Amino acid sequence: MKKFSLLIGLFFLWVPVASAWDLEVGVQRSKPQLGYHSQTYTGGSTDLTFVPNGESTIFGQSAVIGVGVDQWLVEVEQARYEANTMFFDAQGLAVALNPSFQEDRYGVFFRQERELAGFFIGAGMENYLEQFSYLGEVYQNKGQSLYYKGGLTLIFGALRVRADQIFSKIGEHNLKTSSIGLMIQF
Repeated sequence: MKKFSLLIGLFFLWVPVASAWDLEVGVQRSKPQLGYHSQTYTGGSTDLTFVPNGESTIFGQSAVIGVGVDQWLVEVEQARYEANTMFFDAQGLAVALNPSFQEDRYGVFFRQERELAGFFIGAGMENYLEQFSYLGEVYQNKGQSLYYKGGLTLIFGALRVRADQIFSKIGEHNLKTSSIGLMIQF
């Protein structure tokens, strides 16, 4: 992650002062779709390994800030959401869990815009954290993964309506996130 942050810093030093650049900030409503696989969760004294049986519809939200220079956009995004899952314990009893998810994404995107619409596509790295409480102990799975993102933008002056899709992984889980939101460009 330090190398990626260094690359972003060098990118901003490289940008000449005379270049046209813009700042985008906004919020998005997201619908993550998790493809559950066997996952190991680390607790304080023990680990749990199981395949969660999760709900199909999850809603979350994210905050986005980006700096654009010509056709390039460097973006930071923070996403949060919760889910309801179940697993069977050692006695065969179904246990309900409420894991919370946190994703911090850093990406670089190529974008093209016209008067009323545009598109963007790119990739980046994300730090993820999935955690839940079970029997008084907090279990978590955290790490980094590569993500791919693409989307469309409708332009109404400084206001933008943006729809995008992200493909990534949270540990062994596959993740596809569809989002729509409002952005303001300065």
